[in-house]
Amino acid sequence: MRSSALRLSRQQLLFGARRYASTSANTTAAAEKASASAAKAKESAAVAAAKAMEILGKSGESFAKLAAKTGGRTGKVLKQVQTAIPPTIYYGKVAIELAKLVFRGQRMTPPDLATFQSTYRSLLDPKTLNTFACSAIESVRTMNKKDLAFLGVLSAEILGFFTVGEIIGRRKLVGYRGVSNTHH
Repeated sequence: MRSSALRLSRQQLLFGARRYASTSANTTAAAEKASASAAKAKESAAVAAAKAMEILGKSGESFAKLAAKTGGRTGKVLKQVQTAIPPTIYYGKVAIELAKLVFRGQRMTPPDLATFQSTYRSLLDPKTLNTFACSAIESVRTMNKKDLAFLGVLSAEILGFFTVGEIIGRRKLVGYRGVSNTHH
């Protein structure tokens, strides 16, 4: 289905202009003029994008120089931020591509902006959060022993899976490498 749709759209791009074009000289000249103006617009857009990337690169370099010159706590924070930017961008792109694969695989469509905004507005509303917290506390208070035991086992399972994931992610059993506070 997908390959036949691609083939059909490719054929329409290649042969669609020939099928509906007239043979008059005016139409041919207009088509040539339109393609020339489109090429000029594409070229000017590429030049503008290159200039923007150059300016952004220079500002990034100046930030790096500023971070290198700044010392103390501020310098440390700036260096940490600077070193965290590339992995953040990389993993952001990976997450976007993964979301695209999931959406295509499940034949899903993303929600429209109004639905997205209304959902997150209601979730982040302090009144809603307060109501949710109060109802959660009240439901725990009214649970019987069987439900509390189930909740305890479920919490232990979640903690266990999290711990195993941390061990796998660190590739070792105990702790992260950190700064030791011991002086020799």
